[in-house]
Amino acid sequence: MDLYNATNGGTIRAISICCSWNKNLSSENVSYSIFNVNGTLKHAIEKGLKEWSEKKEIKFVEVPDSNSTDIRISFIPRESASHPRNNSNSEMIMQSGLMVGKTIDTFDGYGYINHSNIIIYGSAFGTLLDPQTLQNVAAHEIGHALGLGHASFGTDLMFNKVSYQKELVSKCDINGVLKANQLKFSYSLGNPNMQKSYMLTCY
Repeated sequence: MDLYNATNGGTIRAISICCSWNKNLSSENVSYSIFNVNGTLKHAIEKGLKEWSEKKEIKFVEVPDSNSTDIRISFIPRESASHPRNNSNSEMIMQSGLMVGKTIDTFDGYGYINHSNIIIYGSAFGTLLDPQTLQNVAAHEIGHALGLGHASFGTDLMFNKVSYQKELVSKCDINGVLKANQLKFSYSLGNPNMQKSYMLTCY
């Protein structure tokens, strides 16, 4: 894994690193709460979380919602009202461009993430997302909440377009989160290009 400044739009297989948490993700539990969903659909979202914790480097614990919860996951049964035309570093879209997931980070006074809010939309074009797709969307957005941007190649979970097949959190995904946590980037909220500046090469 190599870290480099991304200065062009080359075809290097890499994952962008957005920012870092204000806690040590490799030694502290990450708390989460899930809203507005239960049964099979909640289980699919939980399986998306499990994709990350199975590697053992990151541990999640479900808690009642409070202002101190690290990651809040909101489920909206209807589809998104917007059709984004750009490749935002915090959104996941269908091949058609319809957004199905979005992550909004908040930062402390030093520029580190202290909370993440994830929104998952449960349908697209009037059709409910199946559990596997929902799991993929949840796992992808968790990656954003942990500090990752998008992958440059379509076979990775962090690619910005949704897959209907089962996707796994890769070693490169995990290493990206841990690398961000180690580097503790000085993230400037006033510099939108910061999210695109650092890429981790995947071999």
